[in-house]
Amino acid sequence: MINSNENVRKVLQLLEKHNCDAAYITGTDIYLNEYVALENSHRFFLTGFTGSTGELLLTKDGQIFLFVDGRYHEQADQQVDLQKITVIKCPLDKAPFAMLLLKLKELALKKILLDSKRVSLVSYKKIKEEKIEVVSLDNDELTSLLNIDYTPHLKEVYFLENDICGSSVLEKLATIFSEEESVSARSALFVSALDSIAWITNARGFHLPNQSVFLAYALATAEKIYLWVEDFKIFPTHMDNCIEVKKMSKNFSEDLAQIKKQKAIKHAIIGENTISYYNYKIISSIWNAEGELKTEDDFIIKHQTIKNKVETQAIESDFARADRAIYNSIQWLKKNFTKEKISEATFFKQVNDNFKKEGAVDNSFKTIAAFKDHASIIHFSSPDEEKIAATGDMILLDCGGLFHSGYSTDTTRTFLLGKKSDPKNIQIYTLVLKGLLSAQSAIFPIGTVGSQIDLIARMPILKAGFDYIHSTGHGVGINVHEGGIRLGGKSQTILRVGQLCSIEPGIYIPDFGGVRLENVVKVMAHPHFENMLCFEPVVFIGFDPDLIDYKMLTFEEQAALDSYEEACTLRQRSFLR
Repeated sequence: MINSNENVRKVLQLLEKHNCDAAYITGTDIYLNEYVALENSHRFFLTGFTGSTGELLLTKDGQIFLFVDGRYHEQADQQVDLQKITVIKCPLDKAPFAMLLLKLKELALKKILLDSKRVSLVSYKKIKEEKIEVVSLDNDELTSLLNIDYTPHLKEVYFLENDICGSSVLEKLATIFSEEESVSARSALFVSALDSIAWITNARGFHLPNQSVFLAYALATAEKIYLWVEDFKIFPTHMDNCIEVKKMSKNFSEDLAQIKKQKAIKHAIIGENTISYYNYKIISSIWNAEGELKTEDDFIIKHQTIKNKVETQAIESDFARADRAIYNSIQWLKKNFTKEKISEATFFKQVNDNFKKEGAVDNSFKTIAAFKDHASIIHFSSPDEEKIAATGDMILLDCGGLFHSGYSTDTTRTFLLGKKSDPKNIQIYTLVLKGLLSAQSAIFPIGTVGSQIDLIARMPILKAGFDYIHSTGHGVGINVHEGGIRLGGKSQTILRVGQLCSIEPGIYIPDFGGVRLENVVKVMAHPHFENMLCFEPVVFIGFDPDLIDYKMLTFEEQAALDSYEEACTLRQRSFLR
């Protein structure tokens, strides 16, 4: 049990010691991960908030501000002490960090303390742009202060077969170094995003919860990848000659300097969003001449986000396993809730057990199993032993698995227990279904950006006077949230053939319930129309016919639903009677 009051007191003493106005606290780890074990999250130790994202500002006079996006508005209110913590609920068009910057201005803060290992370079730069002095903790002082002693279990790392990844390490390096104008044979890419390291090395480790990645930093050249890891004994003795594993130590900067000299590396390229300020200081001290250090955030993700045919086949195979786990879980609850008392917590466990039966190594995120009013909490994370399934309840299930390939699956279904439902449930379910079908069946020109698809999915819902305060979709890959593609209101990322993304509109009504329906789709060249694109689903689980008002569907939406249900029926995963 954490003592957040005592932890806040310690941080206030630290602010006094360094003569700072406030501390900027993140929930990430030293690899800047989204999903972090709670026992390794500074933000959790100070607030008790368990969301995967959110920013924290603690001022020297004891004010605490927690900035959360729409997924966590309701959850944050329930998890933190609202007498002591002010929850800043960010609108759809403002990220939590952007709102934190506005608060810094509002409070006219002059001197900020932060942990350089857990803050990105781009965040540091934006704080400095506000003419704020930064005190950088470089020696895990905050971690020690909060008595955080987290040691992940490091499983053995394994390398994927070519029939899963489709391209060798050297082939990936050749593609990056030959196609990128900013990258030459005398360049090196410093990679700290763990999913990108896993992708470029074709290796998996499952070192963190809900991720198939392994813990490392990487330096990639045109011919070789150097890895710095905590324990090189967990790597196979025989590896590809183009990968060299080194133990992370205090000699890290010396290793980099030696490689630079030996390989005559003229330029180092970093990503401002993915490198910590701490690592930036190390890299910039080695490539320190003018023009030696370059920044480009998408130099790997632009390639990683495009799945080749072999990768796609492996991913589709994993989704088929996940489909079976989800379909069987829904059928199990529908058939058994009248025979025995089944709680949220029991259903949560049943879902996870069904994924294991299908061969999942881990879940790709914590399963969301929300009964009735709990479904309005977008990322509900506390399945209740006392919340018992009952006739007429609408259930929201959002879950995913990680199998041998290490690619994430992600699917959401909302369904009814029994045959009769509140008319409001039917209305909001059908509206969300209309949004999903509209986006999934869209035909759009090359060059279309994410915000345009977001609006297509959102429009049927907006027309009925509802909305949802999260993006319509995100990229899916090794991590369940992969960069390179986003379906959001302000997203200008261009959709490209080979990408995978989710389409997941929703409606959430506090104290009543909520609906979200999510399919992951791949971006395809349209089979008939030149220079046009379309989506093809990789999820095939039918929708609940008892929650659909078919009179609300347009002719096109009904045709799209019929086609999809036919595909689900062929796979024996439709709920149509």
